[in-house]
Amino acid sequence: MKPLPQLVLELAYWLPLVALVLISLAMVAIERIPSPPPWAERIRTRPFYMISFPIVTLIVGVELFLSIVRISCAWFNHVSPSDWFQFTVASLVGVPLIWPHETFVVLLSGCAVCVALVKSFSALRQEFSYGDREDLAATKGSDFKGVTLVIAFVWTWLSLRYFIIHFETGQFMILRII
Repeated sequence: MKPLPQLVLELAYWLPLVALVLISLAMVAIERIPSPPPWAERIRTRPFYMISFPIVTLIVGVELFLSIVRISCAWFNHVSPSDWFQFTVASLVGVPLIWPHETFVVLLSGCAVCVALVKSFSALRQEFSYGDREDLAATKGSDFKGVTLVIAFVWTWLSLRYFIIHFETGQFMILRII
């Protein structure tokens, strides 16, 4: 598998932060509209982090998913179909034996990313599903929900950084001697 060009990797890494800034600016612009549509009114009354962090976390999740699909497709192209089963079993058994701590961290991080994506999707769905302003005013989000959305974004963004550094640059195959 040929590594992606450095510019593409940089764009993939910085895209979520640019999207975060643009979404925040769009929310400021929505506040300036004198009589917004109902969906814009719901957005206008919410703190920016309740909308922007879930959207950006989902963007990072899509980037991670596309990178995993790309690496999987490259793997299937480089391994003959008759060796797919043997290589899969050897990878599932051998990698945890060679790198037990790294395997645990990767599995734990993968589970945390999945939880962050589900949390972000449900928070975003909840923000856009209100039908009237009374429900919206009655269920104002707590600070804890905002903190969990920030943690979800930071975790997925750092996972994207790890994925770019170790998988896309080809450093994941280098064995450590120490």
